[in-house]
Amino acid sequence: MTEKNHRQIVVFDFDGTLTRKDSFLQFIAFVHGHWRLYIGMLLNAHWIAAYFLHIFSNERLKQHIFGFFFSKMAYETFCQHGKAFASCINEMTRPDIVEQLHYHVAAGHTVIVISASIREWLLPWCKQQGVSTILSTEIEVSADGKLTGHFTTKNCYGPEKVARLLNEEPHRANYRLTVYGDSQGDREIMTIADEKHWIPERASRPSSHSAPMKSSYVYLLIAVIMGLLNWYSTPTMMEDLLYRFVWQPDWDGPLERIGSLADVLRSQQIHYWSGYCGRFIVHSVAQVLLNLVPEELTKLLNAAMFLLMIVLVTKITNTPKELRAVTAALTFTMIFVLMQGFRMGFIWIIGAFNYLWPMVINMVFILTLRARSPIALPLAIIAGGMHEALSLPVSIALLYWLFRQRRETNLPIYCVLAYIMGLMTLLLSPALWHRVEEDSVTLQQRLLAGPLNLVLNVRISWLLFIILAIQLHRGTEVFLGSVRANRYILTAWIAAMGIVLACGETLERVAIYVDFLAMLALLRIWQEGWLRRYKTVTVCIAMAIAALMAVLAIALNRENHENYLYHCNQLQTMQAETPDSHIIKIRQFSDHELNELHEWLGKRYVYPNVEFGFTQCYMPFDSQDLETRCVARLFNKESIIMLPEDVVNKIETDTAAYTHWEADSNEKLFIWRLQPSQQVSCVVFELGDEVPLPFYKRWTTYPDDEFELDSFKYEVITLKGNDYLVMTIPMNKVKRRIRGIKLSR
Repeated sequence: MTEKNHRQIVVFDFDGTLTRKDSFLQFIAFVHGHWRLYIGMLLNAHWIAAYFLHIFSNERLKQHIFGFFFSKMAYETFCQHGKAFASCINEMTRPDIVEQLHYHVAAGHTVIVISASIREWLLPWCKQQGVSTILSTEIEVSADGKLTGHFTTKNCYGPEKVARLLNEEPHRANYRLTVYGDSQGDREIMTIADEKHWIPERASRPSSHSAPMKSSYVYLLIAVIMGLLNWYSTPTMMEDLLYRFVWQPDWDGPLERIGSLADVLRSQQIHYWSGYCGRFIVHSVAQVLLNLVPEELTKLLNAAMFLLMIVLVTKITNTPKELRAVTAALTFTMIFVLMQGFRMGFIWIIGAFNYLWPMVINMVFILTLRARSPIALPLAIIAGGMHEALSLPVSIALLYWLFRQRRETNLPIYCVLAYIMGLMTLLLSPALWHRVEEDSVTLQQRLLAGPLNLVLNVRISWLLFIILAIQLHRGTEVFLGSVRANRYILTAWIAAMGIVLACGETLERVAIYVDFLAMLALLRIWQEGWLRRYKTVTVCIAMAIAALMAVLAIALNRENHENYLYHCNQLQTMQAETPDSHIIKIRQFSDHELNELHEWLGKRYVYPNVEFGFTQCYMPFDSQDLETRCVARLFNKESIIMLPEDVVNKIETDTAAYTHWEADSNEKLFIWRLQPSQQVSCVVFELGDEVPLPFYKRWTTYPDDEFELDSFKYEVITLKGNDYLVMTIPMNKVKRRIRGIKLSR
């Protein structure tokens, strides 16, 4: 009998073989906590994506992540964490494989653990199992006893495992080698083994690149992003303020805070009959959560509703299990990156109630309708009464569905009728028709607004147009097959497109629902095509793009939240003996301090709680403005005036400030110090000649030589004993031609 038959060397991989989880990530979470792990991985999403795209190696990625979390940590502290981590390893081991390890140790075999993980947390646990030989990735320690974040050896993965084993046991012909492994990193060492054991759960798919990514990882990343964005969101000086008070027909009376459910019902009764619109259900929920529930809980609830929406999209599109991760990733990326109204529909607090919540409730209704669930009937009225811009297209699609299925028995006709009844509660609201009369949008304005919406606000729908055009080019049968498979979603989408074209408004939010429906159709089309082949790469690219943008968006929202706290602190600490009209310094994002990318991200993902400008529906510098009165009432002040911080500071430090009209740093307001006893009866901008413009911009020019500012867009205020005229700067086509200002006719 040869020596080789007498000597047995048994090699165990660690992560995924002896354990059920990756110890590298578990150790980071053990030392730093799960939240720091999630945020750290989010900040390094571009590195992770590069690894999955084979741009970076496993070794380069791992060393970068290790350095990110442990660079400059004392080596002694690191070792202490490694010893303490041994008890956590016991909780994530595979009992059957550990039993095999104990068998080989008891049999007197030479047992070696070879792993890409770090020796300092492997060795304490391995010694407890009777294994003293560890071949692993080694870390570098500086002269002062701190980790540098670098490795002194190659990452012990793939071919490096073979090299390290043969360096430890070079006489390969003299021993019998048994290897236990589970992943792509064990393939090379398996090729030189006399006996190999693939761990059953992963033996059938040892390649990490061929395995579909778990959807839970995608959901977790989405939850972190939306949780942070919602956490740092701030109330705005619009409906977020108004919905904290009992609604009034004209808002001329004293403001009454909502303090009970009875106040909410009374407020919504007024709102339905003489307010803004008929969304009784949505706005009742909004007033309850804004006034009777802690603010932090409302933010977390909105983040949870967004995650639920992503999950429901995979349900509503009949996504198979293997495509859930990529469908969720694409859904989030299209909404987060492409949807023009993301800020207004998902970050703005009232916007979430008006857009996100109706999406969720309507998808739940459709799913219960499919299942013929008994709760579909009561849910139908609620879903139909959420938002007319979604309920109307869905009603048309449901009627078309009933017509197509008319020969079937047991059709849920009553559910569809109940849904339409919910819609009618919206369309028949006196407040809605009162709003239509007040807006008085002309046919010409509607014809102009429709194409502008297609250019400015529609994004995902254009992508759907392109995909359908490509399919038509590939063949009529391919195109018709997609149309037939998605006929009901496309019906609702076309109806929603009609609303976008006819609404007469060009706000970002008008296209939220049409792009949402277009996204559902796109996902169903893609699931039958390329998505199955490139699912892992698609997940990585989609989430990397979204994560990179999210990091900047979260940072900007955090800055905005700090500005909000600064404003609140001024209101809370304001001295009672100061004059009635209190000046509040408002910090805002400055266009001059941000690069173009940050400026674009700020406009897309940040909703400042106070904004100045010509297009704003409120004027914070006017103490009698409704929203300004609401702020004063919330903080129990008689009246307040809000001005940009740079304006107030300049007036306080420079006695000659604004003797001629000047703009604030954001170029949203003109400020002009008036002469004693000077009166202002109007504000008229005198305009010079138009600057040369490209031909495609000439239609946007302003035709007259003067532009008179509406009276509510300017105000005279007193500060430091002087009167100042504060006025909004008009739109660009007027602003670029301003040569002078007249204060009387």
